[in-house]
Amino acid sequence: MSPRSAGSAGRRWTLVAFLAGALLAGSVAALIPRRTLVTSAGVFRASLLTPDEQFTATRRHVVAISPEGRRVVFAADRRLFLRELDAMMALPIQGTESLGGPARTSDPVFSPDGKWILFYDNRELKKVPVHGGIPVTLCAVGTLYGASWPVQEIVLFASEQGISRVPANGGVSEVVVAVDSEKGEVAQGLRLLPDGNTLLFSLGNAGNWDEATIVAHNLTTKASQVLISGGADAFYASTGHLLYANGNTLYAAPFAPEELELKGAPVPVIEGVSRTAGLGTAQYSLSSTGVLVYVANLQLGTKETTLAWTDRAGAVEAIVAPKRWYRSPRLSPDGKRLVVGFEGDLWVHDLLRSSWPRLTFNGSADRPVWAPKGERIVFSSTHEGSSNLYWVPADGSGEAEALLEPGKERHPDSVSRDERWLSFHEHDPATGTDLWWLRLDGELEALPYLETPFNERFGALSPDGRWLAYVSDETGRSEIYVRSFPEPTSKHPLSADGGEAPTWSHDGRELYYVNQNRDLMVVELTTVPELQATAPVPLFGESATGVDLSGGGNVVAYYDVTSTGDRFLTLQVQGDAVPQLHIIVNWFEELERRVPTDK
Repeated sequence: MSPRSAGSAGRRWTLVAFLAGALLAGSVAALIPRRTLVTSAGVFRASLLTPDEQFTATRRHVVAISPEGRRVVFAADRRLFLRELDAMMALPIQGTESLGGPARTSDPVFSPDGKWILFYDNRELKKVPVHGGIPVTLCAVGTLYGASWPVQEIVLFASEQGISRVPANGGVSEVVVAVDSEKGEVAQGLRLLPDGNTLLFSLGNAGNWDEATIVAHNLTTKASQVLISGGADAFYASTGHLLYANGNTLYAAPFAPEELELKGAPVPVIEGVSRTAGLGTAQYSLSSTGVLVYVANLQLGTKETTLAWTDRAGAVEAIVAPKRWYRSPRLSPDGKRLVVGFEGDLWVHDLLRSSWPRLTFNGSADRPVWAPKGERIVFSSTHEGSSNLYWVPADGSGEAEALLEPGKERHPDSVSRDERWLSFHEHDPATGTDLWWLRLDGELEALPYLETPFNERFGALSPDGRWLAYVSDETGRSEIYVRSFPEPTSKHPLSADGGEAPTWSHDGRELYYVNQNRDLMVVELTTVPELQATAPVPLFGESATGVDLSGGGNVVAYYDVTSTGDRFLTLQVQGDAVPQLHIIVNWFEELERRVPTDK
């Protein structure tokens, strides 16, 4: 696989000639720019079109540059790719293929010597030789909020517990900076400052990271100092600058690490850096030699969507509603309303009155599920720390209430038609992701439904309450299965080419899911006297219709089906901007000119 590129051979060789005398000439000799702008004798910009394979795990970091600035690694097609900047194409890194679990391959980080790549897959931190090989698992991680590899022997990472360290060869992780989960604190984007004893990270609530604080924490004294209020994903550059993101802009401020003090006001230095809200991710990476790489126009967080109806043939009809960065749309049982997420909260849209009452106000609500009577909506939120289960009146007349005590990461999947059962999936660092159910009639009681050595999630209850469709990675990739409910005594595989986000038709005669190519598939079912299923048939796909069915490849259901089954509630992506990898060589020269320091 290779990135698409534009430009003539003559243009390419002109570029090579220009770079021949530059510091990193060898590292960029084979880049074919879409647009080229030489800003000085030493600074060079190139914009590359992205690969034919789409970026995946786009809620997380998808790009990293090696310490010396000669290699770029990025996450696409559920694996990592390596682009030697003096090569003509990017190559897949063997050993980084996603196992198909709830967390796709993402968050690449180079080792200090540039010989290994750290990455996150299936809720584990792993490393692999830079040119591929057998991956080494370092440790299990719940929700990753960033990782760094500051010294050859130690890896640092942020999760629900705070900031931890683990030996670079694998072992037991140890929390070095705890967060107050009862207050909903989350640490993100950690870096080690040059003294080797001070951590730089962002502290927020996993909602609006633009309101987070950037903190310096002394590992010996345990003292913390706020450096900046309003930003995330900070990075210290050896030029004496503190970099961080707010919105889609990268800022820089003069910074003295010895004094932990800003020496000037922050200045915007790069516009259009892709961001994602939930994890605070800013898609940029900077080498020690001053090569900056960043991603623009990434689907999540940089493309607006509109609500739309899509019929079984793929014809799309827009719903009159504002253009926003919507997520997880779900239809009410009567089809007259829908709940959808944007700006970190849940909102209900009345399709007849065009009203938009707001349901949540904590900035971290997600994964809404209607109760079948239409009176309540169940959702997950991280505002008390790890993701937990809540419900709220659908008319906005009351506050959200927690269904379980916070602790392990949980997300709701479906509510039975008689509202006796809530199916949800829960992640345990020791056992992975498992399916649970919660009794809603009477005293709330959670019980395990399916616990295996594999990851099971997205449990969708059938309308008659006798079957549960779910996703499992037991074959090495995510596939759709159906089991009897409430006892998982029988098991029926349904998908054959990967599957995520199962959804039943209202009459229980069809089951829909999204395959690995992001096509919406349908399986016809009969359940009496026993369950039988036809072969899956495609209805329509993301590429042909321009709708987002899976949250940009993040395996979350971004569609729902009407009661008649003849059309689907979807999100139509607006605009035709193509994701691009931007590279700036010798960026330190430009940075020092725009934001002078005493160095």
